[in-house]
Order: sequence, then structure tokens, then C-alpha cells
Amino acid sequence: MIRRIGWIIGTVIILSLMVAFAGTAQEEITRSPVVSTEKIESVTNLPDFQRRTSTKETSTYYYSVSTIFTTSEPINQYIQMWLEKETDQFLGYVEENKQNNFKEHRAQLHISVKLDTVTDEIHTLTFSIKNKGTDRQDATKIFNLDLTDNKILSLSDVLNVDESNVEGFRSILKEQSNTEAEISLSEWLGAAFDKPEQFNWQMNQSFLTLYQVERENSNKIEIPVESLWPYVTEYIINRLQLTPPKEGVKLLDPAEKYVALTFDDGPSPAVTPLILEILKQNGAKATFFMIGNRVQNYPEIAKQVANEGHEIGNHTGSHPNLTKLSEAQIWQEIVGNSQLIEGVIGRSPTCFRPPYGVYNPIVEKVAFEHYVPIVLWSVDSLDWKNRNPEGVNTRVEETVTPGSIVLLHDIHQSTAEALPALMTGLRNQGYQFVTISELISLQGISGNGPFYGVAK
Repeated sequence: MIRRIGWIIGTVIILSLMVAFAGTAQEEITRSPVVSTEKIESVTNLPDFQRRTSTKETSTYYYSVSTIFTTSEPINQYIQMWLEKETDQFLGYVEENKQNNFKEHRAQLHISVKLDTVTDEIHTLTFSIKNKGTDRQDATKIFNLDLTDNKILSLSDVLNVDESNVEGFRSILKEQSNTEAEISLSEWLGAAFDKPEQFNWQMNQSFLTLYQVERENSNKIEIPVESLWPYVTEYIINRLQLTPPKEGVKLLDPAEKYVALTFDDGPSPAVTPLILEILKQNGAKATFFMIGNRVQNYPEIAKQVANEGHEIGNHTGSHPNLTKLSEAQIWQEIVGNSQLIEGVIGRSPTCFRPPYGVYNPIVEKVAFEHYVPIVLWSVDSLDWKNRNPEGVNTRVEETVTPGSIVLLHDIHQSTAEALPALMTGLRNQGYQFVTISELISLQGISGNGPFYGVAK
């Protein structure tokens, strides 16, 4: 009897152990193992670059993360840190929401990458972040790389845009916007340059493309580089080997109000840069009539005027009264100065203004033979006489009318001081600022002039 009881107890214990073991074994069988892989492959046509894809799979989640390893270790480390942050955020989400039971529909993260080559030095990596089985948003992240300087570029590396000139930049964005959504986006961009993390962007020799991060790539603004020339940095000009845009004449709407601001007697190292900055802030172009001996003395300032997209005019080599010179001397003052300016800035002046506005038939003959129109003015600001900014502005506002050519000088500090209020006042009256060539084209005038603009 005792032996039977012992046998029964022993059998029960053995059966209990077998059941427990079987349960554990079944749990191990149903639990998916953790599987991790890494794949490395070379990038087509770029043997120094490697594409690396890491995957990890568990019973609750799966992720696949691809990146490009470049020749720059600092860049590689930065991007790797960013990828680890994205992956950690995904894993954190899975942990926080584990009560959702991801066994039937595992949480998934897929990060893919596309490489675009702009130059041998500049490359773009575009990461596409896709989520499945979660409520995390998809996204796109773009990195623009300079492998020579071992840096990831920011917008401030390619554009000189800050609070002082954001209005001018915003006006360019609006010109490039074709839909209400894009106009809204352009205004948002123009006001948010202090938040570069909210931008995706790409740049090549032809276009700067801006994206809004949270909208992925569904809404973008593509801006021709030539339209942005006043804002493009020397750094990116050199990196992309950009060339200044050719001077062109844009089509104007005859129903609109236009005025041409012109500046004589420069360039001046003290005043011309101030005027250029004010024009840039307003997104405006003007015409600068340059004197040859000043171009010789300040070639970098002359180049800056041209590189920022303004029209260049000829104002003789030494600013004489041409009516008192011989034809040979007049030829040297006009044609010789055109050749000098072209040698400095890379292109010939498009128009000619005689000093003091005086000319005679010999001056006309030389100008016509040189194929440059004579351009005078219809509004004299008297800034050369009245060095009071308020007086200059009052004079212009009282005499300006649509189609006027305004005479100013970029050698007087008071002119630079008058210009911000002058441009604001004219803009409030509905005026837009254009070059001489644009104004002449609008008025349908042909020949060599002289052209005065419209008087009130």
C-alpha cells in the first residue's frame, strides 16, 4: 500500500515536470528569435562611398536603416548619430506602446537613402523615413555635404539672409510661387530663417529647392539661382563654380507702376556697399553709372555691384564736360571707359550717361557708333546739392511719376541715409524698382536716345 502511494506521488511529480517543461518549450518555440543583419555594398560610379543597411527583427518590431558612408569621417559620425536618434525614438515608441500588442502587426521603421552628386566636393543625401503599424509620421531629411571642408552645410552657408534683408528675399519667393499653398509657404520660409531645422533644401548650379519638413516633399519652391544672386554667398559661388547671371530684361506689366533708380559717380568704398545692402533688403535692382578712374581704384566694389545683379552704365573715364573735348578725347572717355569696366567686371556697360547731363552732336556720334544709348533723367533728387535725407526724399516724392528715371549718387553718405525711407515711401505708393533697360523696354523705345524717362 505504501509502495503504491509512493508510485502514485512519483508519477504525479514526473507528469507535472513534463507539463512545465512542455509549456516552457512551447513558449520558446512560439517566441521569435532576435535577428540582426548588416549589408555593405559599394555605390555605383563612386567606389569610395559605401551603402550600409542594418536590419533588426523581433516579435514586436522590425527596422531597416540604410546610410551612405562617405570619405569624411566627421560627416559619417554626425549622420550616424542622427540615425541612432531616429532609431531610438522608434524603439522608445514601441516600448511605450507595448500594450498595443505588436505581435499581429509589428511596428516597422524603414529608412532609405538616395545620393545625389552636385560637384566632386558637394553631395546631397536624402533620407526617406517610413513608418508602418504605428501612428508615427513619415518624414524626409536632407543633408548637403561638403567633403572638402568635412561639414554639413546649412542655409547660412549658401545664402546671406537675415532679419535685415528677409523682406527682399520674401519678395523673390513670392515671384516664384504659383499657388496659394506655395505663397503661404514662401511667407513662412521668409520669416523663419532662424529655425534652420525646419528646412529641407537642395542646391545645384541652376536651382535652390526649398521644402517644408512636415510636409515632406509634397510642397516645394524651386528658385533659379540667378534670381537669388544678391543673396548667394561667396562660399557657395566658389564651391559650385557659379557665374554671375547675364544681364537680362524682364517683361513688365504696363498696368503697374515702375521707377528706375540710378546712381552716378561711383563706386565708393564708403557709400556704395551701404546702398547695395539697402537695395538687397528691398529685393530691388538699380542702374549704376560708373566712372573709370574710380573703377580702377575700387575694382572689388565694382564687381560687387555687378555680381549682385545690378545694371552697369558708363559715366566716362574721368567725369569731364564732354562738350569741351575733341572727338578723339570723347572717344577715349566713352569707349575707353567701357573697355576698362568690361575688363574689371567681365561685361560691357549697357548704357551711357554724360557727366552733368550735357552733350553735343559729337558726343551723340561717338555714343551711337559705340552702340550705347544715352540715358539722362526725369527726376533730379538734388542729393548732390541738398545733403539732407528728408529734403532728398521730399524732392523725389514731389516729382516722381510712373516711368520716371531718378538721379542719385552713390558717393554721398546722405543719399544712403535717405534711401530706406525713399524706397519705403515709393513702395507704399505702389512703385516697383527696375533697371534702365527694363524701363526702356516697357516704354517700347528703340534707338540710342537720349532717354529721359517720364516727367510729372
